Amino acid sequence: MKFGLLLAATCAVALVIACNNGDGVDITPGATVSPPPGAESPTPTGQPDVCQPNPDPATAGVAEVDSPSAGDSVTSPVTVSGRMNAFEAQFNITIFDAAGSKIADVPARSAEGQVLSAFSEDVFFPVTQETPACIWVYDASPMDGRPIDVVQIPVTLKPGGQSAVCQTNPDPATADLLVIDQPSDGDTVTSPVKISGQIAAFEAQFNITIFDAAGAKIADVAGHSAEGQVLSSFSEDVSFSVSDNTPACIWVYDVSEADGVTPVNVGQIAVTLSP
Repeated sequence: MKFGLLLAATCAVALVIACNNGDGVDITPGATVSPPPGAESPTPTGQPDVCQPNPDPATAGVAEVDSPSAGDSVTSPVTVSGRMNAFEAQFNITIFDAAGSKIADVPARSAEGQVLSAFSEDVFFPVTQETPACIWVYDASPMDGRPIDVVQIPVTLKPGGQSAVCQTNPDPATADLLVIDQPSDGDTVTSPVKISGQIAAFEAQFNITIFDAAGAKIADVAGHSAEGQVLSSFSEDVSFSVSDNTPACIWVYDVSEADGVTPVNVGQIAVTLSP
């Protein structure tokens, strides 16, 4: 009898201890115990989502990006490739930083319009330190120009690589207005450089200008095509003078009939000028 009373008393004491958190604070059995102030587990901060909310996510049958992949670290130029179903084979590639500011913005073309077809574009960008960024591949609404069929790829831009020798194209030419056969992007050329292709220029007259990476003119000449107002052949030898290998951008373009100054239907070719 005495042993039974002793056992009951022992169990009662154990129950009181089990229902106490050790600091003299009673807790309900089964409740979650909050840690005391200062002992909380730190909340993981992680990395901010560099891509802004996608305004119109593309479906697989409209836009597919193979390269780069999400999370890649890339140097300039980054090759953006995949397949796109774009109106008249024209669409856009823009690189945004985490704040939504544009780092690079280029027009792009797929092999064929109105069907899912291949594309590959080298996009140049300038950064001086590793920069989280978001690449957008997208079309523009024919109604209001807003981005549609958007694919977003979060990447890290790394310094190094090649600078963007060509300035932003103010009015990219379409293939029905300008085709440049030579030179090709990335060629190293000597003076005079032969620039040839086809152009639909007003009165068969247009312009060829060679700019350095800072946008200063190295050469500036008038060009003439075989026939005006229709796509016709041209070939011009353009002389230049450099003392060292010089990254440069060749512009082939017409000028606006409205003011006779503004470049329109511009084609750009990045080359290296050699002495």
